[in-house]
Amino acid sequence: MGVDDGDAADGAATTTHVLDIQSDWQTTADDSFWVSSSDRVVLLNPDPIAGADVVLYSASPTVIHSVHKTNRGIASSPYHITGQSRYGLTIASELYSTTFYTPHAQTSMQTQLYAVSTSPNGAFVGVGGADGLFHLTQIPTHTSLHLAGHVADVTHVAFFPSSLVALTGSTDFSLRIWSLQSFKCGAVLRGHRGAICGIGILGRGRNVVSCAHDRLVKLWHCGTSYSFRDWALSSTPRCLNVTSALPREPHDLVEPLGIEPNNMEFETSSTWLVVGTDAGCTVLDARAPTPVTLLPHSAAVTSCATKSLDSATLLITGTEHGVVSSYDMRYEKRPLCMVSRSGADVRSIQWADKSMDVWVATADGSCTRWSGLVSDGRSPQVTGELVGPTYDAVNGVSVSVGGTLSTVSRDGILRSYDIAAATRSQPNAA
Repeated sequence: MGVDDGDAADGAATTTHVLDIQSDWQTTADDSFWVSSSDRVVLLNPDPIAGADVVLYSASPTVIHSVHKTNRGIASSPYHITGQSRYGLTIASELYSTTFYTPHAQTSMQTQLYAVSTSPNGAFVGVGGADGLFHLTQIPTHTSLHLAGHVADVTHVAFFPSSLVALTGSTDFSLRIWSLQSFKCGAVLRGHRGAICGIGILGRGRNVVSCAHDRLVKLWHCGTSYSFRDWALSSTPRCLNVTSALPREPHDLVEPLGIEPNNMEFETSSTWLVVGTDAGCTVLDARAPTPVTLLPHSAAVTSCATKSLDSATLLITGTEHGVVSSYDMRYEKRPLCMVSRSGADVRSIQWADKSMDVWVATADGSCTRWSGLVSDGRSPQVTGELVGPTYDAVNGVSVSVGGTLSTVSRDGILRSYDIAAATRSQPNAA
C-alpha cells in the first residue's frame, strides 16, 4: 500500500501488519481457526494534526486467513504457528510475528470496571469501578478486600512507592488516601468541582496531583489534605502523568519563571505534569505558573504515559480516535511516529516491564503491545495482543515488575496475564 509524500504529512511513511484471531480458537472443534490481517500506515516525524487523518484512513482492507492447529500448513495461508503454550500462541508470516496471550486468571467484580493498578512490590492489585468501591487483592494470599468510602464511580487508582498507601480518584469530585496496613481511608482530598480525570504521585508521596472536569490541576499536601497550588486549563483534561523534567534543546536550558516554594511541597523540583486535554497535551512544571509546552493533537488525548531515561523523557499519547503518538520531550515539535490499530478511543497506556514496548488498551476490546514506537532501531509494529473481551472496552491495563499484566473492562472482569511465563514455555512449533 503506497503513501505519497503529501499523504505522509511532511514525514516518512511505512506500514505495519495488524492481526486479529478467532475469539474461540482454543475451544473450537475445528482443525483450524481464522486470523484476519490488515496493513496500517505508520508515519515518522509527521505533522501531528495532518498526520492523524492519514493514519486513521489509510488502512488496507482486512483479509481472512486460515491457520491449522497442528501446524501441518494450509497451502493458501501465509500464516502458521511458530510457538504455543497453555497461555500463549505465536502466529507468524515471513515478515511479521504476533503473540496472542490468554488470561491465566479471571475474576468477576459484578460491576463495570474503570481502573487497575499494581503496587510497586507486586503484592497488591487495586481496581476501581462503578460500584464506588476500591477493590484490593492481595496477590500472595488471593485475599480480596472491598473498601467503601467514595459515593460514585472509582475511576483512578495509584499506589505510593512504598506499596503501603494507595490513592483513588472518583466522579464524586474527591480523592482518597488509603492505608494498606489498616485498610482504612486515612484522608479525603476535596476541592474539585467536577469528576476526577487523572491522578499522580510526586516522589515518595508527600504531594499528589489531580485534574478534573472543572479544568483545574491541583497539587495537594497529603499531611493536611490541602490543595496549595492550582493551574487553570483552557480545555477539559482527560488524563494526567507525572514525570521527571529533563533539558530539551540546548537553548531551552533557562529555568522558567517559577513559583516561590513553600513548606507544603516536596520533590517538586524538576517535575513535569503531563495533562492530556480535549485540545492536546499540556505540560506543566510543578514549580511554574504557566505551561512548559503545548503539544497539539487532532483529537482529545484520552491517555498518556511517560518514561524517564538518563538522557531523555519519552511520552506516548493516545486519542479518542485511536491515534497513538510517541515523543522525545527534548524535541517535541513533532512526534517521533504516529500509528493506529483502529479508530477506537485509547483508554489506557502502560510501558512494558523492562523494555521500550508499550501496551495500549482501547474501547474495541483490544489490548495491543507496540514495539518500536521510540527510536530503538526498529520500525513500529504490533508484536503482542491480549485475548480478552470480544466487544467490551478494555478500560485499564497495569504492568507489574515481574511481567504480569492486569486488565479491567466494561464487562466487569479483572483479567491477569503471565506474559513472561507464556513466552518462556512456548516450544517451537515449526
